[in-house]
Amino acid sequence: MVFVPRFPFVAGCRYAVMLDGDVVAVVERPGARTRSAVHVAAVYPTGGSVPRNLLRLYLCFSGRMSDGSSDGVRLEGAPDAFLPVTEELWDPTRTRLTMFLDPARIKRGLVAHEALGYPLQEGTSVRLVVDGMRDADGATVEQWATVLRVGPDLRHRLDAARWQLTVPRAGSRDPLTVAFGRPLDHGLLARTIMPPLPGRSQVGDAERSWSFVPDVPWPPGDQVLVVETLLEDVAGNSLRRAFDRDMADPRDDPRDVAEIEIPFRIARPPA
Repeated sequence: MVFVPRFPFVAGCRYAVMLDGDVVAVVERPGARTRSAVHVAAVYPTGGSVPRNLLRLYLCFSGRMSDGSSDGVRLEGAPDAFLPVTEELWDPTRTRLTMFLDPARIKRGLVAHEALGYPLQEGTSVRLVVDGMRDADGATVEQWATVLRVGPDLRHRLDAARWQLTVPRAGSRDPLTVAFGRPLDHGLLARTIMPPLPGRSQVGDAERSWSFVPDVPWPPGDQVLVVETLLEDVAGNSLRRAFDRDMADPRDDPRDVAEIEIPFRIARPPA
């Protein structure tokens, strides 16, 4: 028999196992340590500034975390900025938490936007604080904070034609680099760009670029970089559609395609 609890077991508590009204065993969840060794490892977007219409944040931890502690994440200077959720959005390793800002306050024309305005205000600074969160053993993670400057909005659907490629030489293992011109979503960058060869990819500073180093030297000839159109910037604008669309602007017209191809040529080295 396997018992799966609806809610996590609480650190430091004892539980009685009963069969036909009789206690047949007692199990205890170990108590929490005074301070957790787990810490905040990274927060995305990086770079110290965010657009006013920022859609999401990623909080990355050095170890597994527990449920029910995202109330310990707050933006000082932007009250009620985060979207209330019934279930926290952890990745399968329980080391990355996705926090959405309230989209109803970001999309123009909606009741919440008209009544409350944007969660963030351009030209101000907010303090992102992680305080009181617990690791998988129930121990409290040390407080962490950083300051984010709020800049202008990021508008319009992404346009791959405006990206700048730096193409390597044939016979080398130099990186292929793509500069986006705006910060893109870190979580999506890791899984939506498909290079033509096996190798290792890396996200650049402030998520404004992406580079790829192949396992073998680049062969000469035509190559194709495939990108899924669900790739977004930090304001939720994707290659397929704008998050907050301007119906009168053709730059926001949606594209009904799952992938796009970006061709490039690896030139032969001079003789």
